Amino acid sequence: MDILTQSATLLKQFGYGTEFLDMANQRVMYFEDESLLGLVWIDDVSAIIANWQEIQDQFIRANAAKLRKSLTKTWNLYMVCLASERCSTEQRMAFTTIQENFRGARKIIQSGITGESQLVRALYPLLPVQNLVSLDAEDPVRRIRERLQQLP
Repeated sequence: MDILTQSATLLKQFGYGTEFLDMANQRVMYFEDESLLGLVWIDDVSAIIANWQEIQDQFIRANAAKLRKSLTKTWNLYMVCLASERCSTEQRMAFTTIQENFRGARKIIQSGITGESQLVRALYPLLPVQNLVSLDAEDPVRRIRERLQQLP
């Protein structure tokens, strides 16, 4: 699975504009809507731990003019770092430390992204709440009576 392309497809479904760019010799994807600006970066776990500050700082510098014009986006700046490989215990602790660092941008960092369901889960903070329960157009009073009759 091409995580970067799938991320763009998923974010577009929810109204984000997306753009692929090269930054620091890395292929990245910007996403944006009227109140939020972000970056998706795919790499291996060790590279994310080693290079996240450089990628974030380049992202902020590249968008400084846009951020000065929109205070809302300044407060809603995201950096999404994804890896297909799984983290070791030490790497997971480093990921947690990075994610808790709010300097510059909010961070969403996930490893073990090998399928669409893991990608969707990783991007949940950026997606609108979805109601997965479907209610049939049936008589609710009748349904309650039927359920009550099944009680001992």
